[in-house]
Amino acid sequence: MKNYLVLSALLLTTSVHAGYQVLGPIEAEDCYDFGVSVCSTKTVTEVRERGKRFSVSDYFNDVSEYHASKGLCIIRTKSKGMGILSWGINALKQPEFWGYDKNGQFGKIDADYIRFKCIKR
Repeated sequence: MKNYLVLSALLLTTSVHAGYQVLGPIEAEDCYDFGVSVCSTKTVTEVRERGKRFSVSDYFNDVSEYHASKGLCIIRTKSKGMGILSWGINALKQPEFWGYDKNGQFGKIDADYIRFKCIKR
């Protein structure tokens, strides 16, 4: 009977995965490089894939950087440093973010990375 209870407990236990809970707006750093980088911060409100619109997630299983002392998560969304190969990777895999700039204008965001306040769960 004891072995049955232990086996039942193991089978019924759900696995817990650590992740990162978003605690506020998701901001994107949108940079253009014309010999000198010109960057602006925009607020991401949606992601589009194959013409479909999706809300921005409020939970991520993984992030590129987590700064516990600041409660900050960063997800790098672009490949960099491999020249034309990076350009090709970005063309195929870069998420299509949309949102607002500081003037309230809505548009597509070419994000190098996104950042947000978060807690590790």
